[in-house]
Amino acid sequence: MVVLPEILGDHMVLQRNHPIHIWGWADPEEKLSVQLGDMNVSVSANEGGKWAVDLPAMSPGGPFELTVKGTNVVKLKDIFIGDVWVASGQSNMEMPLAGFVEGRVKDDEQEIRAADYPEIRFFKVNPVASSYPLVDFRQKGGWLICSPETAARFSAVAYFFARELLSSQEVPIGIVDSTWGGTPAEAWMSLPGLTSDASLAPAFDEFNALAARHAEIKRVWDIEDAEDALAASSGEAPPARPAEHRKRRRTGGSYQICSPATDTRRQG
Repeated sequence: MVVLPEILGDHMVLQRNHPIHIWGWADPEEKLSVQLGDMNVSVSANEGGKWAVDLPAMSPGGPFELTVKGTNVVKLKDIFIGDVWVASGQSNMEMPLAGFVEGRVKDDEQEIRAADYPEIRFFKVNPVASSYPLVDFRQKGGWLICSPETAARFSAVAYFFARELLSSQEVPIGIVDSTWGGTPAEAWMSLPGLTSDASLAPAFDEFNALAARHAEIKRVWDIEDAEDALAASSGEAPPARPAEHRKRRRTGGSYQICSPATDTRRQG
């Protein structure tokens, strides 16, 4: 059965003037055909079910359809060939065009109303931490066509960058937004990169401390879940907890852990 990675989807932009890499998964040794526009190539999945093809470079244009046939058929539509960029960074890059509660983008309402550029496409990577490289995104969402509604929720810096490129290059623009406010530079580095410089060794100590804090948070959450379940089974209200605690619990953030033994609070 053919499965494509989340980054390959309807409305995507593929890089112009470079070989086009298409990959995915299927049943072991399954025979597949991959067609993009007038190009059609055949490939077989390996024993582990992985497969990949490199199609010839294409000039800017579209829309095209991508069809991958195996024991099933996956068809992607409204694909453009243009320039693809990755936008990454912390909260200043993450801030959407609609702004944060703590800060606004200049002339945001006017900019949002004017954000109607069908040849700009957005892909937002959900923030998911992992101590090892992932083979695919843990999300469902896909590429979005730039409109006032979609641009309002997208990185403001990335949107203005894409708009400028669309004007100057006159080709479709795809922006992959992989931002996460507050993340340290070390979080974005590969393991070989971190281990290549002894001065970066403290990053591993920080990682281990963070992992321990997260483990403690998970332990406390499990206890609270059990307390809430017991209260619900008895027809009672759940135990009272600080409002900030409840807010961070909803958003998955850290919070002040209250130790039952000492009733002292520390940052978790």
